[in-house]
Amino acid sequence: MKNIQTELENAIRNHPEKSYRVLIVTKDGSDVSKLNLEDAKKLMDNILSAELKGSKILSIAKNSIVESIELDSEMTTT
Repeated sequence: MKNIQTELENAIRNHPEKSYRVLIVTKDGSDVSKLNLEDAKKLMDNILSAELKGSKILSIAKNSIVESIELDSEMTTT
């Protein structure tokens, strides 16, 4: 799927039931409630953070309001 980060998509194909922490970017002005992500945290108007099973990520990637899904990495200070 072209809207899923390649590294994430490969991981999901190997482990679809594993949970992944992801960032979901949606089209501007989209109604993100249509994605049915109860535990997602809204970071910006069109960016959500969520921990989802691989199978759920593949499912929401098919939604036309989703522009991209990628692994979310924690920021650390040096």
